[in-house]
Amino acid sequence: MEQSTREPGRRGKQGETRARLIQVTIELVRNEGLSALTTGRITRAAGIAQPGFYAHFRNVDDLLRQAIGHVLGEMREKIRGARRRSFERLDSVSDAAQIDAIRAAYEDGLDVFLSDPTFAELFLRYRRDPSLLGGYMRRAMDGVRSDITEDMWLRARALGAKPHHRPLVGFWAEQVLALYFTAAEALLDDRYADRDMMLDALARNTCAMMNATIASLSITSDTQTRPAQRVATRKS
Repeated sequence: MEQSTREPGRRGKQGETRARLIQVTIELVRNEGLSALTTGRITRAAGIAQPGFYAHFRNVDDLLRQAIGHVLGEMREKIRGARRRSFERLDSVSDAAQIDAIRAAYEDGLDVFLSDPTFAELFLRYRRDPSLLGGYMRRAMDGVRSDITEDMWLRARALGAKPHHRPLVGFWAEQVLALYFTAAEALLDDRYADRDMMLDALARNTCAMMNATIASLSITSDTQTRPAQRVATRKS
């Protein structure tokens, strides 16, 4: 009995130290950049002895991987939730290019992504880099790509798409991601002051792609042209 009462406490303390090391690493990256990540700097900030570091992580790269996974995992879940809430509004062919839903999906997703500009910048910079850090980012990118592809496929199936249409829907998702990250980079760099203009442009371009994809899937509706009419009305 004595061992069973001590063991959970020991594991709990170890878990707290591990979590503190991850959080300290996240804050160091945010405030000082990757160059601040040494075992000495990390352990001092965490308030533990330097040898204790190796009870939790093999090296700084191992800790960085965990820290990046923590931040990007939370970000991914929030973006996924925002996108799916918007996609729930796309319940028929006539609604498939509903510009307000598309705009809301972009706006909510960008708000989440850019709420942590340091890690957003790291993700954008390293997502195709061959380095170890790039490997972490590529895996995160694969997760984001898988999320949006699956969401779009579920919507396409609901609209009547067949299994052989899946590659086309996958490429549609790639195009949406390209637009999303282009907007994120522009906002991070402060290249455009009019954020509403950017969001409207994203929604209009995606609306056009969605209409083209629906047409290519041979999904027809007498109201399929309505999204374009909505855009024209909004513009005027």
